[in-house]
Amino acid sequence: MVTPGITSGLGSEPAPGSRAPGVIPVREREAELRRVWRHLSADRLGRAGLGLFVIVVAMTVAGPLLFPFNLGCCGRRRCSTG
Repeated sequence: MVTPGITSGLGSEPAPGSRAPGVIPVREREAELRRVWRHLSADRLGRAGLGLFVIVVAMTVAGPLLFPFNLGCCGRRRCSTG
């Protein structure tokens, strides 16, 4: 059975040893990230996949900024820029 983590009203300190569900302490989170990075850096395909992922995300963000699309121009033979 799940017990509530709230022991009193707003503004009070949380009960010792209690934390919100799904919240991971910073040390555990850092250890998990180090473990994932160690596996990725050791695996050649992991590094390649991470590199491709970074490239795709960069293209997704930078593409519309570098090459804006004018929908009003679509389907015309000549598009005026002004």
